[in-house]
Amino acid sequence: MRKEVWMLAVIIMLGIAIRLVVMYTLSAYNPPIDAFIVDKESANVILHLQNPYTYSFPVHDYYLNVFAYLPMVPIYYVPFYVLGDFRFGSIFADVLIILAAYWIAKSYNRGLAFYAPLAYALLPPSIWLSSIAGTNIMVGTAFLMLFFAAVLKKNMGLQQFSWV
Repeated sequence: MRKEVWMLAVIIMLGIAIRLVVMYTLSAYNPPIDAFIVDKESANVILHLQNPYTYSFPVHDYYLNVFAYLPMVPIYYVPFYVLGDFRFGSIFADVLIILAAYWIAKSYNRGLAFYAPLAYALLPPSIWLSSIAGTNIMVGTAFLMLFFAAVLKKNMGLQQFSWV
């Protein structure tokens, strides 16, 4: 048990370190995409007790009048925005995904359980989406994977959920 915890901790630390290095070194060379600007600004809008669905977001050389994300996304990003960068929230969501991937993989094959979180920690698209692009895909994915991990951890079959 102790070896598993240490290996998982090393994978998580590796994933965090890679994402932070990429975030602080490469994001200066990539102009922010519209999702980056909207996610960042929506957390600020929530802090000012405004509604992001009625706000016009200044994106590059135009205004975006549609907030196309779920309501919990800007609320989730607020504490990380206060800490200095909302992308810390995406990196935290990546940590949740790594943990959930381990629990899900462990329910299928205990011996190979570390390969799923390691693959995600080192996966270039996940690093780019969290560290540079600043999209909010990881937030929803983290909570969905935690749900499935909890279901599998309790040895409940997914067949009892007719909507899955």
